[in-house]
Amino acid sequence: MSVIENLFKIIQTYPLQEKILIAKNHAQGLQWKEWVSRELGPVHNMTVQTIEEFVYDYGKLAVRKNQKKLLKSGDAYWLVYSLIREAVQQQDFQFKANILSPGFVDAFYRATMDLRHAGMTADLLKIDQFEQEEKGQFIKHLLHSYENYLADHLLVDLPGLHPYLSNIHKKSSIPFPVVILQEHVQLTHMENEMLYKITDGNYELLLGDPAFFDIESSYPAKQTEFFHSTGILSELKEVLRRMAGSELPLDQVEWIASDYEGYVTAAYALSEHFELPMSFSKGLPLQFSKTGKAAYTYLNWLESNFHIDHMIQAFKDYLIQLNEEEKEHLSSAKLVSRLEKSGIGWGQERYALIEKSILKEEKDENKLALEWLANFFKDLFEHLPNQGGYSPKVVLDGLTYFLETYCPPKGKEEALILLSIQDVRKQMGAFHQDPTDLEQALDFVKKKLENIRFQVTPISEPGKICVSSVQDGGYSGRANTFILGMDAKNWSVTPRQDPILLDEERQRISKYLRISSVKTNKKIEERNSRLASIRGNSTMSFCSSSPIDKEGKHPAYEMLQVFRKKFSLSNADMSDLLKSLGEPIYFSGSVNQVRNSEAEIWLQSIITEQKEIKNGREQIGYHYKALASGEAAILSRKGLDVTAYDGFLLNGFAKEDFETLTFSATQLERFAECSLRFYFEKVLGIRPKEKKEFDRTSWLTPLERGSLIHEIFNRYMTNRITLGSITGPHDRELLQKLTEHTIEEYKEQIPVPSQHVAQKEINEIFKDIEVFIAQEEKRITTPKYLELQIHPDDGYLEVEVSEKIKIPLRGFVDRVDEIEPHVYRIYDYKTGKAKKYEDAKYFGKGRQLQHALYALAVEQWLRKTGHDSEAVVKESVYYFPTQKGLGKEVIREQNRRELLEEIMEKMLDAIQKGTFLPTSDPNDCKYCDFKDVCGDHAKWRKEKLIDERFASVLGVSQYE
Repeated sequence: MSVIENLFKIIQTYPLQEKILIAKNHAQGLQWKEWVSRELGPVHNMTVQTIEEFVYDYGKLAVRKNQKKLLKSGDAYWLVYSLIREAVQQQDFQFKANILSPGFVDAFYRATMDLRHAGMTADLLKIDQFEQEEKGQFIKHLLHSYENYLADHLLVDLPGLHPYLSNIHKKSSIPFPVVILQEHVQLTHMENEMLYKITDGNYELLLGDPAFFDIESSYPAKQTEFFHSTGILSELKEVLRRMAGSELPLDQVEWIASDYEGYVTAAYALSEHFELPMSFSKGLPLQFSKTGKAAYTYLNWLESNFHIDHMIQAFKDYLIQLNEEEKEHLSSAKLVSRLEKSGIGWGQERYALIEKSILKEEKDENKLALEWLANFFKDLFEHLPNQGGYSPKVVLDGLTYFLETYCPPKGKEEALILLSIQDVRKQMGAFHQDPTDLEQALDFVKKKLENIRFQVTPISEPGKICVSSVQDGGYSGRANTFILGMDAKNWSVTPRQDPILLDEERQRISKYLRISSVKTNKKIEERNSRLASIRGNSTMSFCSSSPIDKEGKHPAYEMLQVFRKKFSLSNADMSDLLKSLGEPIYFSGSVNQVRNSEAEIWLQSIITEQKEIKNGREQIGYHYKALASGEAAILSRKGLDVTAYDGFLLNGFAKEDFETLTFSATQLERFAECSLRFYFEKVLGIRPKEKKEFDRTSWLTPLERGSLIHEIFNRYMTNRITLGSITGPHDRELLQKLTEHTIEEYKEQIPVPSQHVAQKEINEIFKDIEVFIAQEEKRITTPKYLELQIHPDDGYLEVEVSEKIKIPLRGFVDRVDEIEPHVYRIYDYKTGKAKKYEDAKYFGKGRQLQHALYALAVEQWLRKTGHDSEAVVKESVYYFPTQKGLGKEVIREQNRRELLEEIMEKMLDAIQKGTFLPTSDPNDCKYCDFKDVCGDHAKWRKEKLIDERFASVLGVSQYE
């Protein structure tokens, strides 16, 4: 008889009496009740309880009368945690570093509970029962501390209820309920003793089914199908095809996953994609919920030393919610924008930058966003310890405050998650926790959050596919069951010894301590009996191969047993089963099979029955115009002709548009380097996103380092001019102070990953400054202008290269020295190496125009502004006052202005005609912001047939 029939027989024997069904869990018992009611007959007056609930119900009154309280298992865990920490601090145990990890605390907690449930006390334990003396001493000490804590605080745990229980049969005239215990509910020794004491040994044993592959089993072997696939997603999609092909009602289907965690993510993805309602017996990982995502965001924020990226992502995902009043003036996008430009990076002290940004901000809407952010982070930090002092409880206090205040749950399921997190906090809050390091505190909190699940539905729901696990599936009573992942690895249950109480130690300590092999066998028996309850139609499947697994997988032995039973082939072996399975099911399924996605339709349409792939490019391009356009662009870029996809504007610039353009020397040099990049930046206005990236192995980027050194040079020279000492001896002490001050300012703006990394770079900066001051002490000229802005704030300086060539220019010149009356030399500070400028003859193929353009611009600025109507800029200098540059100066005499006119004429002509081309040197692409856009465009450019239309753009590179 099946377990359902056995249960109904007991119900018929006691039709009206109160009945208590003790099951492994509530879901199991309720599923039995529903199944019996649906198929066999009414179930009256029967409740479902676990053994813990049953014992607590009969013992709680006596406990209260003795003025004591019950200690639940969740509370007991944190009691053991606090006792372990106390023991480690008071005693010198060699393995103390390890036992404070979540894994070891879990193991010691289980060992303590196993000993309690075996009826052992600290006094009964002997040190020589353990393999290691120190371990024995620690466990004995821990158990003794646990017993003393219960006694001192008037607490009673589950095993400790035994003395408070009495035989209800003898004390009450009220009929005692009929107690029904399912045979596969594994009771500990003390649970057995308490059950016997309460019932006087009078209870009904509910027998389960024989194993599903047993000859006596009613498992539908004859109605079982088999298949294998190339991956989990392929396997699940094949299940959906079979369901669609047979038009199976969703609520008549159960999926039983051998590897629940491995399959549930894929099942959920399919559920969302196809809008298929599913229930999950063990729920979904916490991160699938908004509250769970917010929780892990907060924990990762703590773990990363408050890296701002985690909070930026939380705002982007709308995990952090604004109230209705705040939404009138703020948005998540505005907050994200302010944070991305904040320069915070990581480190609690860096968040002070928000307050500083408020003082500098001019726009009211930006200031409002910054004020909200300042209050937000101030509030979060107030709920964290100032200097260390973390513990699991402190972390959970901060987490629950964050979730309650800024991520209020919407909907019942989300609210249940927050409630579960609050329960964990409440459990640990009952016991003292000394501060520990943050990493360890986070490990414990994350370990506990792993046990909290989203959308847990242990009992199948109407209208939904029931997704269960091989640990709890099979009792839904549905007519169609798919057992997934039935490979040998997933189905093997390997005995694992307890790392704290080894099997040999268990046998020496007590006969009531189960060893690993016994536990394993009981698990297998329970699983095989439960699956025997399956009725109707069954399908068994597994992944025989996948792109990830290099080695193939084989079916479980139990699948072979069902195969033998189905075909009455008692001698069939694995080769027979594999032969019958045939080819594995691929992602797209078989040709002419039911298709359940657009991707499958396409895949099946381009694969022949012989597994050959057709050329489906034309079909795909016809239906997906964007893909066709993208392919046309790639083919065009690879082709011989120059087209719009290479940057060629067929009709060029409209005159009115061209006349609105202004330039900088850097932009024009970039045109010579790669006119396509110029087109992206200057014409299309494309910019890389303004977001600061931080590298833990370095502090300043080359650009930031260059800016810092420029700033030091400028401040030093400006101070000397202001103090009237520009012609006097150099002041190394002043330079030292200005360098230190500037570095501190940069530290505020740009996060320091570590003092070690920062100090290394700072030392290099001081070496650069030494090179600079050594060069300046030799110099006989002094600066007249520093950081000279040649253009008006709201416009540009029109630089007359010739009567017909005029350049609307904007820019700054680092330094201008007057080397003799009305004769000037300009300097451009460079922080790299001098080689590129030394190797170039003068214009560097149009890539070194700054010296000539700025010389002309400064000369005309001095004249036009009246500063020096006779000004002549004789020389331009590329100055390398750093270690890399060795203090070198590359001087360009300003005596080739006719050639400058020719270059600028060609360059402006090329821009106006819209003849933009990618560089032909792939080395130019290494550090380009657009390298992901262009791909191998530089390589393809070499094969282009470039005609006279591009004479101007090509002509620029002819000027060495």
